[in-house]
Amino acid sequence: IQPLIFAGVFALSGAVGPIAGQNFGAKLYPRIMQTLRDSLLFTFAYCCVACIILWGLTNFIISAFGVAGEAAALIKAYCYGLSLIGIFNGMTFVSNALFNNLRVATWATGFNFAKATVFTMPFVYYGGQWGGPVGVYWGALIGGAIIGLAGIAVAYWKIKNLHLAH
Repeated sequence: IQPLIFAGVFALSGAVGPIAGQNFGAKLYPRIMQTLRDSLLFTFAYCCVACIILWGLTNFIISAFGVAGEAAALIKAYCYGLSLIGIFNGMTFVSNALFNNLRVATWATGFNFAKATVFTMPFVYYGGQWGGPVGVYWGALIGGAIIGLAGIAVAYWKIKNLHLAH
């Protein structure tokens, strides 16, 4: 369900890179900042609409997959709010696309590595210990939020200081 409902956020990162790269080459740094802002606004709006759709379709999704019990509880937890992780994943996609086109691709690698390890494994482990399978989702959401917000903060800093480096 996640790749289908959040396809627009996945596609956004493919559009951000060329726009940032072209404006970087032209030294039009305010446009890169505007690209970041517009991308975040799109990500937030798109994800909120997607989450509302998921919330409204929760019972249909449970019926369509023919699940009950714990599986139904997991779907409900995801559709009733944990799907907001899409916002933070979108932040990571956008910041990584920017890093890749602002000549700091190693930063994107670092953020991806950190997300896949330090900000996923302990968070989902302890989330699972605290709240079972739904706690695993909470752990992923919290870890994803930290890395997504950190990536955006670093992207803002990088863009703001581009004129100093070039």
